[in-house]
Amino acid sequence: MAWHEARALGEHEAQCAKIAKRRGWLVETVRGLALDGHLGLHEGKLAFLYGHGLKLRWQEKGERRISWAFGGNHELWRADRLALPQVRRVIVCEGETDAVCLLDAGLESDADVAVVAIPGASCWRPEWHPLLHGRDVLVATDADEAGKKAAARITAALAGVAARVARLHPLALLPEDRRGGGAKDIGDAHERRGREELRAALAAAIPAALDSAQVEGEESTESAELPTMAGHSADFADYAPEDSAQDEPFPLDCLPGVAGEMARQVVMAALVPDVLAGMNVLGIVSAAIGPGLEVHSGGDRRTRGNLYLMPVAASGTGKGQSHGAIAEPFQKREAARLEEWRQHDRPEACANKAIAEARLAKLTTTAKGTLTAEQKADLLRELKECHAEIERAERNLREPAWSTEQATKEAIESLFATSTRETLASLSDEARGAVDVLMGRYRESTDESIFCQAYSGGPVKIHRKGSPPVVLARPCLALLWALQPDKLRELLESPAMSDSGLMPRFLIADTKAQPQKEPEERHCIDERVKTAWAALIDDLLDTYHEPDAKAHTIQPEPEAAKMLREYRNEIVDRMKSDTGGDLADVSIYAARWAENAWRLCVVLHAALHGEDAWRENLAPDTAAKALRLMRWFSEQQLRLLAAGREDKLTKRLEKLRELLALKPERQCNLSELERRHALTPAEVQRLAAQFPGVLVIEKLSTGGSGRPPVVARLLPEPKPR
Repeated sequence: MAWHEARALGEHEAQCAKIAKRRGWLVETVRGLALDGHLGLHEGKLAFLYGHGLKLRWQEKGERRISWAFGGNHELWRADRLALPQVRRVIVCEGETDAVCLLDAGLESDADVAVVAIPGASCWRPEWHPLLHGRDVLVATDADEAGKKAAARITAALAGVAARVARLHPLALLPEDRRGGGAKDIGDAHERRGREELRAALAAAIPAALDSAQVEGEESTESAELPTMAGHSADFADYAPEDSAQDEPFPLDCLPGVAGEMARQVVMAALVPDVLAGMNVLGIVSAAIGPGLEVHSGGDRRTRGNLYLMPVAASGTGKGQSHGAIAEPFQKREAARLEEWRQHDRPEACANKAIAEARLAKLTTTAKGTLTAEQKADLLRELKECHAEIERAERNLREPAWSTEQATKEAIESLFATSTRETLASLSDEARGAVDVLMGRYRESTDESIFCQAYSGGPVKIHRKGSPPVVLARPCLALLWALQPDKLRELLESPAMSDSGLMPRFLIADTKAQPQKEPEERHCIDERVKTAWAALIDDLLDTYHEPDAKAHTIQPEPEAAKMLREYRNEIVDRMKSDTGGDLADVSIYAARWAENAWRLCVVLHAALHGEDAWRENLAPDTAAKALRLMRWFSEQQLRLLAAGREDKLTKRLEKLRELLALKPERQCNLSELERRHALTPAEVQRLAAQFPGVLVIEKLSTGGSGRPPVVARLLPEPKPR
């Protein structure tokens, strides 16, 4: 097993020496971590051992590679150290190698100190707070924008939890003349100063940071900002934390019971990534629920479980086989319902219509004679009954449809009108045609309105010339569209798809699926799992999809509701433009994250409890898993949007540079930039943080008279060497 293979490193002194030499660590540091079960080797790669995970790091063709053999970014590295009661001070590093550098410098020589690591800058979890309660915490994230934001989030989150919490800035461990050349983390300080000098620097920096630390009830503070390095906007590139979503595996362990088992079986049988099978499972459960199950998500709000899912994979990578195996129970039940309609419902409807029409003809003849007032009233009542019966029969003559692969807006509206409870699923293992229709193949404009309305469940009323009106009370659409990368780019590049709010509703993931070689013996899905999966889908269809009754409502337990509320509030803070929120420029996307977290709760809850889901409260464990999934999907979404965000940011920087270049002394008050040029202080500060070699924010001295102005100043471009 990978775990035992990794822990065996401690027995191989030569391997320990090789790693120590390459990294600049002491052999004793490497061996000690190996014997403690924190460091190892797996298939020749450096392995960091977590409580429930194994993370690998290696070089390939000169590039650093990081991947998880199993597990994911939901644990602290060396969290077992925090179980020791004597630990009173904790240093939280961004990444395991920074933590090793601190250990190598002897930071744990004192028994009351523990060094741990978060797997990446964006990986902080509220469930870690109890481990740090009442202890001094120093947050040693990297000296870049991602590290700065992570430090701010962590210190704010630990206010009132830790005894004191402060940021330990990596560049504070280096003298000014050694801060250039891209230095940004603890590892750089270790490399440039050596362990002895680093130990002395830590001895001075840690007390200084804690002296100005945040304590319970105080607002978050950061260590003093350090001088910016020279550079140019052209040097800027998106920085992905070493374990961002591109490296973090899809949290398949969040899928409960038979849903998770089916996904794992399909991964082996279809030779596809976890995320492709996992998203198919979520999509089919969502489709099977329909509008029949919802959760009380606050106040008068009820949130249903219809998800919009878009796994992205190239042709020939197994997405068809993955989709087919998982969708089979739903499709079989739909086919059986269609056959029942053909054999029973349609003939009965034809007969009822014929009887009603014959009766109507007879009543119409009677109406031509002379009638008393009482006879007329009786005749009118019978005529209305006949027309109602004919309309009912005509409705039953329409072919039932639980799903469609591709259809125009008008066709989808018609399917909603004739379906049980106005519910429909759009399921496709190759949604190229569906996207073509959506993007306006049959009209001059895009066709997304019904998709937006059927996600939220708002009322729809449409009148067309020559056709009866379509009136929908609360349509419910679930979408599962497997898409090739070129069609995803087309959607993301369409302003209409984002501005209308359609793309922000989707949970999207690049599955990174690759064609796989045919194994000598192909895995077959366990019949026990296949049968249990079909039984779950049947139960959900029978209980929630088909019955024409009021939806069942799940009540969340208080702790579950609190977790989802805190997530929503966290996102709101990050969306605020006036405070420089890191999601302000993508708020139309981030605004849907909390809602989709609630929807994931419904789907996971239904997968866990099946037909009894409406009888059970939403548990905190299910809410925590839904939030893990949503955080993973949100990181995927940000990665897909990164290129567009960088482009917009660069354009705004160029606008600001042009303005400042025309100003005296190449600087301008922030208030004037906002008043005359619509550049808010928060936006200017963000640009200064992202492009520190291009401009700086400064507070000018007034000699004590009046309020000092805050200006943005353009830095001189570095002279070519």
